[in-house]
Amino acid sequence: MGILKAGLLRFAALTLVVGAAVAAPLTAKAGLTDGLSLRVGGFLPQTDGLRNYTGNGAWGVGLDYKVGFIPKVLNGDHWSTSISVDFHYSSHAAGIMRSVPVSINQVYTFDSANGRTPYAGFCVTANTFGATP
Repeated sequence: MGILKAGLLRFAALTLVVGAAVAAPLTAKAGLTDGLSLRVGGFLPQTDGLRNYTGNGAWGVGLDYKVGFIPKVLNGDHWSTSISVDFHYSSHAAGIMRSVPVSINQVYTFDSANGRTPYAGFCVTANTFGATP
């Protein structure tokens, strides 16, 4: 394992640990965690074509926090605004790809029907990319 790859894996592990450490004490205070969500995901390719593109897999982690101080672009009670930060990582034979998008999201939540709650929205995103050959 290369030094750069090991460093990135340590950085990713540290990010997860810090995120969990920050989120754990906040769960005791409902006012601080109201609107906070953590997401973690992975993609494990099942075909050779996808595996050639992504390597052994790709993963991501992110935080989303609903805020009230950003003005809503459109009027209505069903609109919510959030700020989200994510980290995406993929490693394969051709190199390592990292992406860190930061977004301001506005989402409209429709009325529930048949146990489902549809929603639609838009965002403004700044994204940084990094890759190694």
